[in-house]
Amino acid sequence: MLQEKTLADNDEKKCPNVDCSSRSVDRICHRIQCQRKLQPKHYHVDRFTPFGVASLVASSIAQVTDVEDIFRRIGLFVVAHVLAILTQDIIQHPLVFFVIKRNNPFIFLLRCVKPWMTGIPPPSTAMAMPLMITTLEGHHNVDKRVTRFFVPLGAALCRCGSAVFISMAVLFLISLEGKVVTAPHVFLTILVTSVGSLAIPAIPSSSVVVILIILSALDVTTVNIGLLMALEWLNDRVRTTSNIESVMLGGIVVYHFCERNLPSDIKDNGECAANNDDVEMKLRGSDIDSRHVDRDENGGENGMLL
Repeated sequence: MLQEKTLADNDEKKCPNVDCSSRSVDRICHRIQCQRKLQPKHYHVDRFTPFGVASLVASSIAQVTDVEDIFRRIGLFVVAHVLAILTQDIIQHPLVFFVIKRNNPFIFLLRCVKPWMTGIPPPSTAMAMPLMITTLEGHHNVDKRVTRFFVPLGAALCRCGSAVFISMAVLFLISLEGKVVTAPHVFLTILVTSVGSLAIPAIPSSSVVVILIILSALDVTTVNIGLLMALEWLNDRVRTTSNIESVMLGGIVVYHFCERNLPSDIKDNGECAANNDDVEMKLRGSDIDSRHVDRDENGGENGMLL
């Protein structure tokens, strides 16, 4: 502080006509620049992601002897994965919707288009939550109390498409290594996939972590997983459609079974602020009336005593 004061006095003596405020601003700017120079540099690691993925794919391909056979198998795997997700999206989920609601299932599919268009590009189920809530409340007349609770929970836990991809990828990598897929392999894959899919976050390519865990449990090498990363951009977007549709279907099913148990004094759309205000006003009015009655009784007793 003393050094700064002496420097300021010396500056004033040297330049008496210069405004003191401008010199203080210059000193502040100089300090900010010095602090920025002393701060550690932050490198953007995400910029090296394409290089890292390309390295994984290249290392896996370099260890392959028959490249043509490997690419043929990967192509068949992608086709099988797409067909499995389409079976869920077009047959399984609409069939459940028809059994529960007795409505046209194709209308349900058309109403899933907007959430799909929002969740496919990232790809992430969490990005489609606002449109899922709007679609369920506006088109399917689902109560706000159900959508505001179930949609975030479903976006965090519901991974139907991811579970299909994980199980297929594990069995594909086992056969790619040359091992015979046995019943214990299938049972353990289904068990670990069912539990591990609940812990998959709503971020791109998060299913690969669960695949690594299952391969380690089955004592299978994880070298060939780089081959799946070559087409992960497509597989991730395909399975996101099933995840989004399953969340919307879950919200409709939950509201169908909980509609009768919801409190009847609250409307289906969840707008209960007016009713709460009326109840509060009535309670306040009754309290005020009771206070007036107590005061009148006390006043009458005091008059009798006088």
